[in-house]
Amino acid sequence: MLSRGRSTKLELAIRRYRDAYLLNAQEVLDERQERHRVIAFLSDVLGFIPASDIRGESLLKGPADLAVRLNGDPLMLVSIPKRDASVTEEQFRRVLRFATSEGVYWVLEMALARVVFHRVLHDEQNTTRVLFTIDLGDPLTTSRNAQMLQFLQRDAVARKGLELLWNRTIALDPQNLAGLLCSPPVVNYLQRTLRTRSMSNFTEAEVIASVKRVLMEGTGSGDTGPITARGKEESSIKPHARKGRSTRAASARIPPGTSY
Repeated sequence: MLSRGRSTKLELAIRRYRDAYLLNAQEVLDERQERHRVIAFLSDVLGFIPASDIRGESLLKGPADLAVRLNGDPLMLVSIPKRDASVTEEQFRRVLRFATSEGVYWVLEMALARVVFHRVLHDEQNTTRVLFTIDLGDPLTTSRNAQMLQFLQRDAVARKGLELLWNRTIALDPQNLAGLLCSPPVVNYLQRTLRTRSMSNFTEAEVIASVKRVLMEGTGSGDTGPITARGKEESSIKPHARKGRSTRAASARIPPGTSY
């Protein structure tokens, strides 16, 4: 999405942010320090304007929670997790309730170097889906981080960057890929290839049954582990949501073609 030059500038901005706010950072910051750090990330890295785009929302009632608006319209909420897990969970539920009431689809969690970006699903269980998790403190992942954060930059958002990120995410969903793998062009290709390699003919039903078996059982060559409630990057949260409770569900079933 970004040109080589703009991608280089974004990587440089990430490095500058890391040097200024993450190296030798305190584990516990007061309210003023938290807000200053988050606003610096939103402005210096993502390009939002502090005075007009970045605001505190009284309904959030959180010392470091912020809302990002674009052209006056609510765009995403920013939540700062606390060291106390119970406080953090309650805070996230509060942010999610506000997102639901205001029609906001995006939530950004920032815990020092760790950044988690959510899509609010606005479903009956009040869940979210983790689109990506990155570590800004790791210099080895700066290029990968820039590839993710490019969709969140102010000028990219104005060009439907968040919609593109969401469509790319659901395009890679297992259900969507399973449908593509069983589509006629793919099945025809597999039939031709198998006939050439084995000197035998295979029916469409046989090929589809084998593809489904591979999807369900795998090949046995490697196991990436189950997808958890907050995505592949996180494994400590249970995948099932209690009704009425905010849950960050990375494996929620999203119908292919869902739009922004």
